Amino acid sequence: MMPCTVCGKSEMMPYMCKFCSLEFCSQHRLPENHNCAGLAQWKNNRTFGKIIYPPMQDKAVGKRNKPELGEGILKAGITLFFLLALIVFILL
Repeated sequence: MMPCTVCGKSEMMPYMCKFCSLEFCSQHRLPENHNCAGLAQWKNNRTFGKIIYPPMQDKAVGKRNKPELGEGILKAGITLFFLLALIVFILL
């Protein structure tokens, strides 16, 4: 059994603070409840990096592969034709 660093109360399962690595009872387990020096140091050391995005380009970079008008319909029609032919062949 380890005593609490703040009040000295012994607990079977003490809590270890992830900021200062000291052990505490259930009442003092939160960093705010034991005036954690490690938490203050962690807050000072953390940094929020800025994400810098590249500037957008004014014009298109490449040509879009867009099918010509009716090309998709033509392919679908051919596929449908072969599917119907296959069904007729199987049934006869």
